[in-house]
Amino acid sequence: MGAWSYSSISTFKQCPKKYFHLKIAKDFKDEGGEAMQYGSDVHKAAEEYIKNGVAVPEKFSFLKPVVERLDKLPGEKETELKMGLREDKTPCNFFASDVWWRGIADFLALDDETGTAFSVDYKTGKNAKYADFKQLDLVAGAIFCYFPYIKKVKSALAYVVSGDFLTKEHVVEKK
Repeated sequence: MGAWSYSSISTFKQCPKKYFHLKIAKDFKDEGGEAMQYGSDVHKAAEEYIKNGVAVPEKFSFLKPVVERLDKLPGEKETELKMGLREDKTPCNFFASDVWWRGIADFLALDDETGTAFSVDYKTGKNAKYADFKQLDLVAGAIFCYFPYIKKVKSALAYVVSGDFLTKEHVVEKK
C-alpha cells in the first residue's frame, strides 16, 4: 500500500472512483483547474514573503496582513515543509520508499525556547463554513514526531480571502 495523506483521504471520500484512477490505477492525472492554480499561486506568494522577503503581489493584497503577522512570530520559520512518516511514526523523507504518511506544513514557526510551534494552513476558499480541523491534527502529530522538543502546537486554518482565522491547540500528553 502506498502512502496516504489528508488530501488523498478527502479525494476518496469525495469519489472512490476518482481516487482509484488517480492513486491506484494511475491511468488519469488530475491537471487541476483555475482554482487549484490560484491556490498554488497564493501559497507561493506567502512562501516568497516569509522565506525571501519578496513583496506580496498586488493581486494578492488580502494575503499581506496574514503573512506579516506570521513573519513576526518567534522561532525558526519553515514554509511548505514536506514531512513523511513511516508506519512506526518515525520521520522520513517525503518520497522515501517506506513512507506511510505525507503532509505539508504551509507555514511553521518553531520556538525552541518555549517548545511551541505555530502551524498554519492557508485556505483560499471564500469562507470557513465547512472548515475541517483534521488536517491540522495530522500535521501537528507529524510536527511532534519531527521536532521532539516541541510540546505544544498552535495550529490555524487561515482563510486568507475572507480573513477567517480558525485555531486549535495540540499538546503532548504526559505518559
